Amino acid sequence: MPRRPWRPRASTPWACSSSFAADVDTFDTTVNQINIDYKSQYNSTVSGMRQQPEHKSGDEPIDYAGVAASTKSNLMPRYKTAETVIDDAADAIAAKFKQGPTDENVRELIRAGLIPLASAGLYPTLVLTDDDKRQALKSSIAGMTPAEQAEFVKNHPEFDAELVEVLSPDAQEILANDVANDIKNDKVDAETVRIMALLSTQPAFTNTLFDEVEPADLAKVIKTLEEDAFPQPGTEDLSQDKIDLYKDFLTAAGTSFATYTKGEGEYAPPADLSKTWYDAITGDDGYGGNAAALTLMLRAGGAETSFDTDFLADLTGDLYDWERDQDGAVWGPRDYDGIVDPFATKIDEGRHFATDGLANMLGAMENSPGAAQKFFHEGYPDGDTSEENDRLKYLLTERTFSDSAYSDEGDGLGAALEAAATGNREHTLIPGTSEYGDDWSANFASEVFNTIADKSGTGDGFGPDDVWHIWPDMADNLGAIGASYSSDIYDIVGRAPVPGGPHLQIDLADLDKVFGEIGRGDKTGIETLSAGIMLEGNDRLQDAIDQWKQAHPGEPIDLESVTEGALGEALRGTGGTSGEILGHIVNKAITVDEHDKSLAETRAAYVSKAIDIAGGFIPGAGSVLGEGASELLKSGYDVAKSEGLDLLKNAVEGSGSATGGDYERSERSSLSQSLENNITSQLIRSGVITVGDGPGQIPASLVTDGPDGTQVLNPDLYDADGPDKIGEDGQYTQAEKNQMLTDLNRWFGDIDSRYVESITQPAQDGLDREPNK
Repeated sequence: MPRRPWRPRASTPWACSSSFAADVDTFDTTVNQINIDYKSQYNSTVSGMRQQPEHKSGDEPIDYAGVAASTKSNLMPRYKTAETVIDDAADAIAAKFKQGPTDENVRELIRAGLIPLASAGLYPTLVLTDDDKRQALKSSIAGMTPAEQAEFVKNHPEFDAELVEVLSPDAQEILANDVANDIKNDKVDAETVRIMALLSTQPAFTNTLFDEVEPADLAKVIKTLEEDAFPQPGTEDLSQDKIDLYKDFLTAAGTSFATYTKGEGEYAPPADLSKTWYDAITGDDGYGGNAAALTLMLRAGGAETSFDTDFLADLTGDLYDWERDQDGAVWGPRDYDGIVDPFATKIDEGRHFATDGLANMLGAMENSPGAAQKFFHEGYPDGDTSEENDRLKYLLTERTFSDSAYSDEGDGLGAALEAAATGNREHTLIPGTSEYGDDWSANFASEVFNTIADKSGTGDGFGPDDVWHIWPDMADNLGAIGASYSSDIYDIVGRAPVPGGPHLQIDLADLDKVFGEIGRGDKTGIETLSAGIMLEGNDRLQDAIDQWKQAHPGEPIDLESVTEGALGEALRGTGGTSGEILGHIVNKAITVDEHDKSLAETRAAYVSKAIDIAGGFIPGAGSVLGEGASELLKSGYDVAKSEGLDLLKNAVEGSGSATGGDYERSERSSLSQSLENNITSQLIRSGVITVGDGPGQIPASLVTDGPDGTQVLNPDLYDADGPDKIGEDGQYTQAEKNQMLTDLNRWFGDIDSRYVESITQPAQDGLDREPNK
């Protein structure tokens, strides 16, 4: 029976009795199942014995008593465990009765939902924590019937994702049917979207929803919402609320459908799901706009989560083949009036359209690297990766993604290329192939970059000057690919040999062309690449220190020995090389479309941001990248792995453009200061600079936790132009801020900090040399 609101019987003794009654029910259920298993195992054993020749002939009688004893012996541990649990429960309840309503007993009963939360006021000394209240709510919801749970979700807009875990599958199915009815009747509103978004990751909900809803139903709703959000120009003012509803439905429906494609067991989707959606997208019948609407929904889902690999790769591959088989324009004629992309359109700007179905499908691969790899792998003739990839060649060099053709300026293609080249670099087989992820990814990334280099600046492009360049909205993805292979790029630009195997294979002249193309588009690309290179430079610095330690076991290491000995020479050489490489890359990228008069200033901005990110000194790091120190400093991540690359991209995108007003540097910070901060942090991390108040030591107030139990220079120090601007509100007391600034001024004014300058200077010289080559 459902629990009712609290009445006088909801006393502590009643709650204890109810709790023990529930324990008894559990014990009874367990023992009943043991008895069922006993009968099943006994019968199975006897039946098997009866088929044995010696028993079948009657020569040897079956020992039924022995079988019974053996079966009982096998099941007795389960019974003893259940018996122990019920005995412990009885002892606990007896103790509660004996103790009476102590605060802790009442707290436990409230958390279990056995005493209503409102009854806490009857116990003046009881102080419930937020976690107590949260757990009490969970227990209360868990005790409802499925219908009551569904009604509770609908009546409480504050119901959040954490509470979803206590919803029964039956309750989720009730809510899914409600959402399905709204979709089929074209009556979607904000409440429909709220519930869909809330349950978008739950297989019980998504399986019921998409078993009920047809692709044509979804397309019709999407077109209705789009027409409400973006009516014919000049008919009325745009409503941000309607735009948000349109956008949120696409995301909630796309994410829910992605979950549906990954269902397993009883929640597995039909085997022909890909064909169903292929027919819906390419078919001529049904509501106008199916192709654009449905593929845009999939793209919105792919921006948030992953799809089943086979579903997305197969559907995209079939649509690719279908497009190649058509004559003339493909996607525009299917959706003659276009469909507005709410993610790319701002209310005060011109409209951007998402009519290009294949571009949308490529964009849906953003978080599905397996699907991207499978899709592009099928572009190699007979799976031979030494041959030219037909799909890559067509998409990158022959097909238009122009906004004038209602496409996305290469945004979707860039997402698919990045997913394929960086999403799986482990030495594990790619499903359905004989290729390993690391080898395949490096080979594919090399082909992408070499193809771009071959085409860059040639006279067979799509622009008005008929010169080929990458589509501008894929530059950020190409920069991310470069960052993922930053170790190889570091070696190529530094003219060091690149090993064979899973490494980027391209010569420097061609790589320079790629840098130039990345610099033409979204500047996030060159920022990501240059930050990745600076991270690699820091790793090389750490490697030099580690190698010296291994070669000189037991020898003391401090600032003086570092700067004056062989290690100092190695560090200065590494710093100089890193400076030259970073300067080279930025210089090749920004000369493509920056005016000479602003070249030096623009170049310095990109270099400074790269150094800031690598050292964790992002202005606003406390809020942008994590509490106190950036996630970069906390994790010491590997950008060759997708998780590390995502952190790097978040750091770049979250801190604003290097040349824009969103990225504001501290007034005390300059390029040389950024270099010194970064080197100081690396020396602290490696233990060359120790923490303390002695000579050559850095004060404890200036450091924070770094990766793997190390410490680094606190980035909050450079998120400030004065003592009142250090850290987030309330993060430091005024006395702590004053101490930090005092220690900071002492450290950088101390003679010992000049040793750091001697290591920093070669990096600065390397940066200064590069533009004059």
